[in-house]
Amino acid sequence: MQDKTEQKHVALKLPNLSDLHNESDVEQKLVYPLLVEPKPYGFEIPVTSILTKANIRRFKIDKGTAGKIYFPDYLIIIAGFPLVVIEAKAPTEDVIEAYREARLYAGEINAQYQSGLNPVQLVIATNGSRLLNPA
Repeated sequence: MQDKTEQKHVALKLPNLSDLHNESDVEQKLVYPLLVEPKPYGFEIPVTSILTKANIRRFKIDKGTAGKIYFPDYLIIIAGFPLVVIEAKAPTEDVIEAYREARLYAGEINAQYQSGLNPVQLVIATNGSRLLNPA
């Protein structure tokens, strides 16, 4: 008989790359499940600590000669501080460009805090087949 306090964990089933057709698929079928899935198969981040596009502050970020309004796909907030920026792209898109955008966004967030305090310490980008976090 299993103790009521003991939870049975089932390994997270990751999607096949062929099931990821666009950015939304990467966000919804890969990234979000990894964020919320209980340990040891996911990061077990509380849903209340995960901000999505609808709730993330937008910044104008200059990219070369043009600027655009940018916001990442996910922002992880712990104890009121933004700690992780996550950018997802479609499988056909360049993950290096996604990482560059996420780093620019992290820099804009960190610039909002006093000198020496940089809460965003982790930037992640993925297109479903590659994941970048060159920390």
